[in-house]
Amino acid sequence: MPMRRLLKSSALALAAAGAWACTDSHAPSPGSVATTPELAAATLGTMADEARLEGDTAGAAAYTDAQVAVASSPRAGTLRVTQGDSTEDWRAVAYRTRVPATCPAVPTPTSPAVCRAGGGPSLVAWSTVRPERMLMISAPEGSSVVPGAAGPLPPAGTAMVRVSYVDRSVSLPLPVLTPRPGTSPGTPPAVPIPWLATAGSISQLTTTDATGCPAGTAAPMGGMGRCLQGRSSVRFTLDVALPAIPSVAAQVRRLSAPETAVPAVVWQLDSVPTRGTGTGPGIPTAPPLASRLEAVRSATGQEVSLRLTVRNVSNAVQVLGYANGQRAEFEATGAAGTAWRWGASQMFTQAVGVDTLAPGAERRYEATWPRPTRGAWVMRAGTVNTTGPRASSVAPLVVP
Repeated sequence: MPMRRLLKSSALALAAAGAWACTDSHAPSPGSVATTPELAAATLGTMADEARLEGDTAGAAAYTDAQVAVASSPRAGTLRVTQGDSTEDWRAVAYRTRVPATCPAVPTPTSPAVCRAGGGPSLVAWSTVRPERMLMISAPEGSSVVPGAAGPLPPAGTAMVRVSYVDRSVSLPLPVLTPRPGTSPGTPPAVPIPWLATAGSISQLTTTDATGCPAGTAAPMGGMGRCLQGRSSVRFTLDVALPAIPSVAAQVRRLSAPETAVPAVVWQLDSVPTRGTGTGPGIPTAPPLASRLEAVRSATGQEVSLRLTVRNVSNAVQVLGYANGQRAEFEATGAAGTAWRWGASQMFTQAVGVDTLAPGAERRYEATWPRPTRGAWVMRAGTVNTTGPRASSVAPLVVP
């Protein structure tokens, strides 16, 4: 099975974004710069972008949920994670979605989308000293046993145990894909490779209080519910392994954490659309443009190369109108705000322009951040068109 399709059946699967040769050139490097929740959310954003570009809508939705949960929680808890012989302090946020009581006990593909959005408690945890490591777990309330990569699937409609672990410092020699029609090969992007859970046990139990999430938090499913704060009691022992690939030595790791209470975000969905099965009031449609942002530090560390790839993933022609010669903007933001914006040092022609993207067509925009400042940064990029749909992406960056 091709790597890009390896985990499509899991809603928390890491999109391997096409079977490109994988490196860690754009991954955050270990160092003394601590990983912030903003950086973890940006990492989840890049995973959502990869999934969306490759047509994995379930994976994209799952990563977006995790990204919103990390961004919505006023704080992250501390989780002591043991990996092999070392123990590290990780940061963690739990989240889950509760559907209305009027939803069927076992949702089907024809059930309203709000009923299909429900899920057991999930956890996002990331290392504070090794930003390239991240763990995501989703399981039913209570105790669960990991079925393993070759284990039987549960009956349709039942909650599944899903585990995704990423270490961006690990590379795998994957085959190179044939370029899409109308695009040039370029330099293949570096993408995370998921480790598969092969054994272990998980315990999660989530409670909520009446405290709402911070102002401005996006409501789930287009505004048909509330975002509440809570706590989740979490404990796990997991064996994870890289997918079996010829000529690559097997790698297996054990990760464990004692029972710990961490902050949780709970999306309480309160109503079911009265019409349609997936496009009722308040249910957003998939955007016609998908994008990916790559941030790569040079070997000397003196500059960061940025590349934004935008693809028309719809079945219709998209026409983008621009007020001048600028097509995209790039910036670096941190705890103190925006540290750098590419367009501020550029000059653009003042003529209006139009760009027409056929279905499947791509555009690539590039920029360089010279002399990047030490710290943990969320790199942002997006098109600046004044008419037509826009595209935007984020990427994590650590400058030691």
